[in-house]
Amino acid sequence: MTITNFQTLVLAAPLKKPMGGISHSGPVYSRKTALIQVMTDEGLVGLGESFGIPELVPPIVQHVFRPLLIGQDALDTEGLWDRMYRGLGYHGQKGLLVEVLSGIDIALWDLRGKAVGQPIYKLLGETHRTTLPAYAAGMYFSQVDNLRAEARSYVEQSFSAVKLKIGVGNKVPDEVAVRTVRETVGPDVRVMADLNCGYDYEKALEAGKKLEPYDLHWLEEPVPPEYLEDYHRLRQTLTMKIAGGEAEYTRWGFKAMFEKEAVDVAQPDLMRCGGLTEGRRIAQLAAEYGVPVSTHAWLSIVGMVASLHYGAACPLFESFEFEMTENPLRDDITVQKLRAERSQVKVFEGPGLGLDLIDEQVARYLVMKG
Repeated sequence: MTITNFQTLVLAAPLKKPMGGISHSGPVYSRKTALIQVMTDEGLVGLGESFGIPELVPPIVQHVFRPLLIGQDALDTEGLWDRMYRGLGYHGQKGLLVEVLSGIDIALWDLRGKAVGQPIYKLLGETHRTTLPAYAAGMYFSQVDNLRAEARSYVEQSFSAVKLKIGVGNKVPDEVAVRTVRETVGPDVRVMADLNCGYDYEKALEAGKKLEPYDLHWLEEPVPPEYLEDYHRLRQTLTMKIAGGEAEYTRWGFKAMFEKEAVDVAQPDLMRCGGLTEGRRIAQLAAEYGVPVSTHAWLSIVGMVASLHYGAACPLFESFEFEMTENPLRDDITVQKLRAERSQVKVFEGPGLGLDLIDEQVARYLVMKG
């Protein structure tokens, strides 16, 4: 089965109400993504998703990766990954190009699963979970009353762990926000807080010390990803775990993180780190260093379900991030729906990703095709 063509679908879905921001970023008014389709001579089409700036993904697919992959064996996922990565030459081993590579790689795994009639997780390794523990991620820079209501709604939906955003730009002080959530969910629900790389070491240390009385399970991305020494120092100083990795790329980036003992929990984003092929290598590396993995996925159901398959096959897995905020690209564009029941998510059992796009809904949100 050979690769014959590519198509990128840039989707944008306006939100009914602007969503609170994250550190150094304002409110979110719409959900956007780039879905990548890989066509073959046998009629099978693979579906993937890239974290890259959506409008820039189509020309990169066509001008950088298409010449490398047309006519190649679509089932040679590892070989094609190496071909793409080496083909980048001096143009970048991190950043946007690797993010687009990641989306193509996910599509190739979808093809591989469809070709043999198996879900991706059964092809990734020897570990085959059928459900994953999940936590509810939301609470983006909300006022106290809204934080309280949102946290309560997650407990009512039987989530045993929740995560909120704190940091630069939040009108509610970090300690007030975390205290509000902790008091709302009680002592038996895990609480995590995400700084989205918002602070330097001193500010992160100060914030972490103030948050220690509230029994945080982890403090996520307290400083920028390149500040590995600061991650390590925070791990040594604070009582809560330190999580990070969603902004890191490839096994080499994660190896440096593990060697520096920078995180207690690794959070690869498959749409950014190199796709499922590289994600599998990162998972094995994490297991060798004894670091559990918790997935990160924020864009559409395509990347979320890819992460679900990944977690199902990950040797040392902790939790699946179940993004709870308004997201038509999670809820509307596929026949299959992503659901959590009692803090558990079932792995999709269809071939490949196990997803079927609803053409009418895709057309509804389509803003660019390339």
